[in-house]
Amino acid sequence: MDTEDRRLRSAILQTLGRANYQAAAADRDNIDEFLWQELGDSAWVMVAIVDIGVDAEGAVEPLHRALEYRLAQIRRRCLQLLSLVGDGSTIQRAGEQLHSHLPEQRSTLWRCWTRFCRGMPIDS
Repeated sequence: MDTEDRRLRSAILQTLGRANYQAAAADRDNIDEFLWQELGDSAWVMVAIVDIGVDAEGAVEPLHRALEYRLAQIRRRCLQLLSLVGDGSTIQRAGEQLHSHLPEQRSTLWRCWTRFCRGMPIDS
């Protein structure tokens, strides 16, 4: 999975997810590194979205849609990476609730993220 090609990384993560692969504790540092790379990319994309703004004529709309699509791909890879070190069903549930406007639904993702950052197991 040590590749800069995001399409290849996406395919690898998708395959590992279908196999319900759980990473060994020794692989946690590598997964952390990949996750932080993805989060760095997402920060760049979000800044680009803010920078291009919205224009009245809609000339930047195709670029905006492309950046939103890239952000969605990054989000999916981040969730897939988290599922390698945590409970897959909890991560899946968090991903489904990611777009919710209800704070109690978003709390599942927040709990997973804070436990991950603290090096704690991500469980149900």
